[in-house]
Amino acid sequence: MRGQTRRSLHDGIYRAAQRRESTHLQRRLERVVAQLRRGGLETEQGKAKLLETREQVLRGWHAIAEKLLMDGDGRLAEQVWKFLGGMPPVETDNERIARGLQRRATREEQRTRELSR
Repeated sequence: MRGQTRRSLHDGIYRAAQRRESTHLQRRLERVVAQLRRGGLETEQGKAKLLETREQVLRGWHAIAEKLLMDGDGRLAEQVWKFLGGMPPVETDNERIARGLQRRATREEQRTRELSR
């Protein structure tokens, strides 16, 4: 879907996840943890396509910004470039899960340090 940064879950998986009972999501999490313990995430098939699509999107927006600039609408062109600069990095689902795990581990480390003071 255009502009979507995450894939949607099937209804049953979504409802189970809301109850924190999704075995599907638990297995995905366990696979990501296992990959990280082995040294890093495995390359996913769709990553190249995601990067290619992102590049096409960036080229299109840059062309629009250049056209706006040539038409004398520099302020709007600047907003387009600002929008592009704020786009999140391209991530696969597993990369997103790994980033969430790393953030959680960092928060737990900080909490542990604060408690030990």
